[in-house]
Amino acid sequence: AKTITNVTPDQTSYCKRGLISINYTSSNNFNSDNVFTAQLSNSTGSFASPTTIGTLSGTNSGTITGYIPAGIATGSGYRVRVISSSPVITSIDNGVNISINPLPTPIINGKDTVCEKNSSTYTSATSSGRRYKWITTNGTIQGSDSSVSATIVWGNSPTGKVKLIEIITTTGCRDTTEKTVVLSPLPIPNFTGDTVVCAKNFGNYQSNSAIGITNKWKVLGGTIVGLSNLTTLKVSWADTISGKVLLEQTNNVTLCKDSINKTIIINPLPTVIIVPGNESVCQF
Repeated sequence: AKTITNVTPDQTSYCKRGLISINYTSSNNFNSDNVFTAQLSNSTGSFASPTTIGTLSGTNSGTITGYIPAGIATGSGYRVRVISSSPVITSIDNGVNISINPLPTPIINGKDTVCEKNSSTYTSATSSGRRYKWITTNGTIQGSDSSVSATIVWGNSPTGKVKLIEIITTTGCRDTTEKTVVLSPLPIPNFTGDTVVCAKNFGNYQSNSAIGITNKWKVLGGTIVGLSNLTTLKVSWADTISGKVLLEQTNNVTLCKDSINKTIIINPLPTVIIVPGNESVCQF
């Protein structure tokens, strides 16, 4: 007679969507068209409505590999058995309760839109009983990649990704979520003007500002004449050897900003020397 015995799963605790391997022993060869099927009971060990978790075409002993379904209920009273199709034979169950554990539900909290080349911090919504692994695309994680949060310095526009692998400490069950982050481009500030000036003289500068861009000028070694938020700048330079002009531009919609600065050479004024001479002269 043909029989199926020694049904043994590779472990007694699994995660949903986890891999399971079930060994079994068959006596005598089954028919050439036979398929062995591994079945999972409900959480109380009943096979009234079993769930198929793997199959193997064959005629003798083997190992069936399958997966625990994601939609199955969490529980600790599951059993497995193996049935054959040709002829139809059903084994007894494995004889030991099996636990099926839930997966975590990772959620990433953090910005969906960030300025390129800027940093932002992302945090797991669950902060206890978990281990973490952060992974990023088009960005660099600053510091630890295994904490409840991760700070990322993003690369260039247009997008980056942040992925969180969350693991339940007690069971090792894990799941992953990923967020796509829009990386808004920075403005590209530039200006032209007097890079070599005389001390105590004026210098004039013109930005490359476009519609939707706000300018902010700063000066070292001189004084801004007028407003500091125009497309043009006038500077009264001091009596020093060098100065700096800094232009910061901000996109009015995304609030992304970047800046540029240029060193200004300040040449000294000539020194006027009066040479002593006759204080009286002849009148003609």
